[in-house]
Amino acid sequence: MNSDLRKLLAKSSSSRGLPDDDFYKDVVSHLGDSDCLINMPAGIEKTSVALSIIAQTAGRVWYVTPSLGLYRIFLLKSALPDTDISFMSAYEREKPDRRLLITSPDILRDHLADIDEMSKPDLVIFEDIECLAYPEIGTATEQCLLCLPQGLPLIFLSAIANPDEISKCLAALRGRGCRVIESASPGLSDVPIFISSQWEVLPLTDKKRLNSKVRRILKEEPPFQNIRSAAFIKQLLFFLRKEELTPALIILPGEKDCDIAAGFCVQETKNAGDALTHPQIAAFLNRYPFLKDHPMLSDAVSKRTASFHGNLHPLWCELVEHLLGFRAIDAVFATAESVGEMVNKLQIAVLCISYRKEEKPREMTRQQMDVIRKRVGLRESEYAGCVALAHTSDADAVHIKDLLLQTRGQSSSAFECNCQTVLGLSAGRDDPEKLLSRTIFALKYPRFGAFCMEEF
Repeated sequence: MNSDLRKLLAKSSSSRGLPDDDFYKDVVSHLGDSDCLINMPAGIEKTSVALSIIAQTAGRVWYVTPSLGLYRIFLLKSALPDTDISFMSAYEREKPDRRLLITSPDILRDHLADIDEMSKPDLVIFEDIECLAYPEIGTATEQCLLCLPQGLPLIFLSAIANPDEISKCLAALRGRGCRVIESASPGLSDVPIFISSQWEVLPLTDKKRLNSKVRRILKEEPPFQNIRSAAFIKQLLFFLRKEELTPALIILPGEKDCDIAAGFCVQETKNAGDALTHPQIAAFLNRYPFLKDHPMLSDAVSKRTASFHGNLHPLWCELVEHLLGFRAIDAVFATAESVGEMVNKLQIAVLCISYRKEEKPREMTRQQMDVIRKRVGLRESEYAGCVALAHTSDADAVHIKDLLLQTRGQSSSAFECNCQTVLGLSAGRDDPEKLLSRTIFALKYPRFGAFCMEEF
């Protein structure tokens, strides 16, 4: 790593760690008449925190998370080998009286009408409560909070900048108090950088503005000509490996682009089979033998790169996570939409934004950027993680800068009062008009109180 980049990434470096057992015991002991919002600094893995809380809880726990891929399920089962785990799917509730029930906000929302028939949990944990600000999943989460029994203790895990404000909103939603507990564990912010077409690395921002040198480059220097070309992909990987910025997450526009890019890479290791002999990976392949003949497997282990997106088999994506976890691959090509399914952390995320002539430019959303940033930063690394914008002709540097400079985790509400929402609330035992009056939207905009169900 060159000295300028080393200095840039070392600026925000600090140690990361998880809270100790006493912290979790204190959290659980205070779950009486109020819920609890645990606010953590950026970089702390919320799943690990949830697992520690589950270990400190004697009774049944419902664990609600907006992102639930196969690899995350594997990690949960591995961390809780002696725990009876069940899952709530879209079509059935599989033994919800087991010790741990795992589900997502949208699935739980669809089962709320039957909640009186379920065995009540002793605790419900909502991971990533900042998802209240995201379209669709935010509405589902808010419906869950409105309809769950008020006497049921809830813990919310977050990494937001306005915990006191959100705790008031959560208290209004639930009709009971919500205590804020700040984790004292140190966090680690990510560093926004810019990669010019001459492979020069610069800070993307200067305080709240684009770096002046970046502005000049955007005006005067030509961008990368074709991020889909073999030449660009090979040079990018060479650069990332040379600068010790691996493992890397490379964001490309489409699923096909990811698959083609993985094919462009050159062989990096002659002993490709060594990765497959790792006991955990070998056991995984023996459990799903069809993956041994997967057309991408040989390239993934020999080139140390892989494609990861929603059009690939879920078990292939889980295998990629295993390989990434054991550092058997250096780079993953993914779309912005698929990053939410990933669990592993990476050193850098490179945004390669480009559109074909027939495509309409799509702005990266706040939700996508938040999810990408959660995947950046290695606990064991002495350097901060970074989000890099490659200089392409379609890259909107100002928009990316604005997303990165937004107060991280400034949570709000994306609640939609539509037909689906009202019908869902009407299916419960409570008056839907009263429930709607407790939404975050109603709290922030009192005129919403004039809502009339008959008019709707």
